[in-house]
Amino acid sequence: MEGELPLVTRKTLTWRFALGILRTGYLLFWRRQVIGHENVPREGPVILVGNHQSFLDIPLMAIAVDHRHVAFAARRSLIDNAFLRFIFARVGVILVEPGRGDRATLRRMIEHVEAGDALGIFPEGTRSLDGELSEPKKGALLVARSTGAPIIPCAISGTRKAWPRGGRWPRPGKVCIEFAAAVDGSRPDALDVAWQSIAAMLSKPSEPHFGASDQAVHNNP
Repeated sequence: MEGELPLVTRKTLTWRFALGILRTGYLLFWRRQVIGHENVPREGPVILVGNHQSFLDIPLMAIAVDHRHVAFAARRSLIDNAFLRFIFARVGVILVEPGRGDRATLRRMIEHVEAGDALGIFPEGTRSLDGELSEPKKGALLVARSTGAPIIPCAISGTRKAWPRGGRWPRPGKVCIEFAAAVDGSRPDALDVAWQSIAAMLSKPSEPHFGASDQAVHNNP
């Protein structure tokens, strides 16, 4: 497709630089807790499926699994900006056209997973207004069934309060991401099982527990 970006499945210099900036921002403004980091394999195809509450969700997921590259989707219109196009082309962004059934996007997601990459998907398709889970779209399930890759449920909390949809500026706070055990991607109900797992994690007490050092429970390697 015209305007498609290169297939990048490794941690390039640009990826490492961008992740360093994001990590610094989190250290300055948000206390971060990562639970279940061991459930994310260090290599091999995997699909990370998470709830979506804030602009902060993607960087939080990327930082939490910074031991490997993760491919995320972004609106195709963003590459009209030359700087963003330069960055996206070097970090493995997958372009998507919001509101459309984009087969090219689905094919590119499958290509990333088949190449052994980690794919980060937020199946709700948009940030939640009230923090409640909405019905997940089936794209993640289609990728899982096509590739056989496992699905890792990811429950994100605190980011909506830190930067809610419609908020002009983020504010300091506590954020948490929890990874559950993998769901067999070949299961016909794999996405439903993953979504139930996310709902169960979010139903637990929402206030992350931090030590006196104000650091995340798990500091990634």
